[in-house]
Amino acid sequence: MLSRREIIGLLALGAASPAFGLGPLPSQPRLPWSSFRDTRDYRRLIDAVRAMKANSDTEDPASWAFWAMIHMHHCPHGKPYFLAWHRGYLHLFEAKLREVSVSASLLVPYWDYFADPRIPAEFTDGGSANPLFEPRIGAAVDKALGYAAFAPDVTGFQRGSAANCFEAQVEAFHNKVHNLVGGRMATMLSPSDMLFWVHHANIDRLWAAWGSAGAGRTIPAAADPYWGGDFDYAEGLTLPRKVGTLISPPSAAVVKGTVTSTSSCPSTTLNRADRKSTRLNSSHTDISRMPASA
Repeated sequence: MLSRREIIGLLALGAASPAFGLGPLPSQPRLPWSSFRDTRDYRRLIDAVRAMKANSDTEDPASWAFWAMIHMHHCPHGKPYFLAWHRGYLHLFEAKLREVSVSASLLVPYWDYFADPRIPAEFTDGGSANPLFEPRIGAAVDKALGYAAFAPDVTGFQRGSAANCFEAQVEAFHNKVHNLVGGRMATMLSPSDMLFWVHHANIDRLWAAWGSAGAGRTIPAAADPYWGGDFDYAEGLTLPRKVGTLISPPSAAVVKGTVTSTSSCPSTTLNRADRKSTRLNSSHTDISRMPASA
């Protein structure tokens, strides 16, 4: 695994402009939204989103629209590197959030919809005066959630490694979350909705947990040719594909295939009725024995 110094150096190599320098990565865990909203960084996030939305210069990385344009023109949906590209994208966006918010500790929290599939109230209250508000169609994403990506026979990571690879499986239910939420979340301008970012923070968390779960699950090593080349994000801005080997800020302790966390990854202790109602074990999750289907 890359050291902290190597991670920072790797990301700095891809920054073509000082505007994109990531600086030191926060050391604290990435929090679920339900915990994050009780921290000081919650208000800093709100203020940063409001300031970025007020910036109408779409070519300025400190504007909200800049990040939506990156997604529209560069995102590899349904293609190899879907997860790795988004990991780099999330980290670049977080770096800009920390700059705008003047908070070195700010990390995008994750929306743990396996624990509660309802859109958090902070995203739906207050109308246009609330920078987290967007017109949406759905209020919950329970019908999108599936467990196929965590089945014991899904051991290959990247597209082309197996017919039943993790990256394709997790993207499939990820797409359903976007579509059930609706509004701009169902378009290539989905990053216009802050819900996009907490959704992708959760997808990244699930990838990190899957890769650490063992039981034959494999991700190409950092030296593998799979990670050769670069990701494009904007004109003059690339990151090496090895950003995909970056382990995101921890949101759980992962030991020998077991995830222990205050928030849940998909649980193996559920019967079928429990899975349909998304009542998940919130203290101990072993994804190495994930059921094959919901």
